[in-house]
Amino acid sequence: MVTGRGGGAAVDTTDVALRLDNNGHMHPGARGVTLRELVRRDVRKLMNDLVSVDIRWMKIGDAMAKELADLLRKCPRVTSLDVQDNFISCIGCMEIAKACASHAHIATLNLSGNRIADLGAAVVSSMLMANSSLTHLDLC
Repeated sequence: MVTGRGGGAAVDTTDVALRLDNNGHMHPGARGVTLRELVRRDVRKLMNDLVSVDIRWMKIGDAMAKELADLLRKCPRVTSLDVQDNFISCIGCMEIAKACASHAHIATLNLSGNRIADLGAAVVSSMLMANSSLTHLDLC
């Protein structure tokens, strides 16, 4: 499951605690290993079991979006990523889009409510040229 620590304006310092349920889905929760720890410790069992990441409304910002992109690169079975309303700009969007471009199984991507602007949308458009598995994209 996924939870965020720290509210307030410094969104790039927010880390996200993760907890995986029995079906391989991550959702908001109270405790767990942080996203940075997970990426750095390279927890193979958890990464192989992960099929979706749902970290909506956690204020992760661009720095954590990069960490999330690194996690996606290490999780071959992820099919769904939801980062709605997370203060992600075109910089964080670019990192996520690069990770999704080379990801063979990502089918659902929700970037709605972020600050990706025209440049972020262009990056996502380029990602669509490389990713044939994406079937649902939300950029509202």
